[in-house]
Amino acid sequence: MWINLDDFKDDPQQVPSPLKARYREAVIIVVKVEDHHSPYESGLRDGVVIVNNSQPFTVILKDLRFGKMLRIKATANCSEQNPVSIYPPQGRTIDGEEVLTLTQPYSSVILVSDETGWLIF
Repeated sequence: MWINLDDFKDDPQQVPSPLKARYREAVIIVVKVEDHHSPYESGLRDGVVIVNNSQPFTVILKDLRFGKMLRIKATANCSEQNPVSIYPPQGRTIDGEEVLTLTQPYSSVILVSDETGWLIF
């Protein structure tokens, strides 16, 4: 399922559920974010966040449920001058670091929560 946040800016509660109860199949929610969404706080339903930035961009990780997986993908504009900086919740880390920064075009990372922080896979 593809979601553009701009479609729900007036009513964020209308973002679809990631579970189709009728079919009992999990759905990965893909969110595309642009410069004006920075800083973006990852949601409980997010599975993939595609960052289409033309300036430095910040992603703030929120959900620490055990086993929660989040994929973050930068597009062609990501660079040393336009990095995507990923921050865990305050007091937590990503593989022992306070920030993870993507600086290469088309770079990506898969993160998994262990309830105390985030691990890179």
